[in-house]
This record gives sequence, C-alpha cells and structure tokens, in this order.
Amino acid sequence: MEPGTNGKLNEIQAAVGILLLKQVESEIESRKEITNLYRQLLNEVPGIITSKDRDGVCHNYSYFVVRVDKDEYGLSRDELYEKLLEYNIIARKYFYPLCSNFQCYKDFPSSRKENLPVANKISDMVLSLPLHGRMQRSDVEKICAIIKAIQKG
Repeated sequence: MEPGTNGKLNEIQAAVGILLLKQVESEIESRKEITNLYRQLLNEVPGIITSKDRDGVCHNYSYFVVRVDKDEYGLSRDELYEKLLEYNIIARKYFYPLCSNFQCYKDFPSSRKENLPVANKISDMVLSLPLHGRMQRSDVEKICAIIKAIQKG
C-alpha cells in the first residue's frame, strides 16, 4: 500500500458542498481578518516567523502557518507544539513528515536528507495554528498570549 489521495464525494457530500459555496467568500474574508490579527500579535515575538501576503496572489487563508526558530524562540517547533497541547490548543505540524521520508520514497537518492536541506529545515520549523472563519478575536488573543508566555517560561 502506498500513500495517495481519494477525492471522491458521495451525493450528499456533494450537495452540502454546493450549498456551502455561497459562504466561501465570507469565510475567506473572516479568515483573512483572523490571519492579520495573528500576524499583528505575533509580529514581535522573537523566533515566531509569520508569512506575508504576496501581491497579485489570491489567498484563501486555509491555514495560518508560522515558523519556529529554536535559537530565537528558545524552544523547537515540537516543544512548542507539546506545550500548546497542555493548553488544549491543537496546532498541526505542517509539511511533516516530508513526503521524501515516506516508506515508498525514502530509498530514492533524491530523497536523501543532504539533497533536501531547505525542505528538511523548514519541515522541522513549521507549525499551523488554529484557524477557522468563526474564530473569535479573543481566541486568537489567548493563543498568542500563551505562545508569548511559553517563551518567557
């Protein structure tokens, strides 16, 4: 068995999806506001690196991903992930594991760690924080305050 995707929907899932299409634009707009709040609140936290929107790109704000620089933040991505769990904040290790580490690919010469230094480095840094369109401003403020408090010990 090898990793892959299964993109089939049954009729009920497809019908619900069609109904939800009407809400896509407002969901994206809500997520954009939440993303901007995260960026604002985490902007000056040493070692927490946020991305910026790129001009000319239509973003859907499906995830809010940060990079955790262990040297600046004081904890690794994995350590922060575990600490957030203690506060019942469910983050996600993004781009983890790298597909080059999957059993079916790991023996290819192109998958060797020394051939993918940037991908492996980023894979160890990236964390996706909670994000959905109905998230309250207070939830984002609490998550960011906890991330700051964790850093300070």
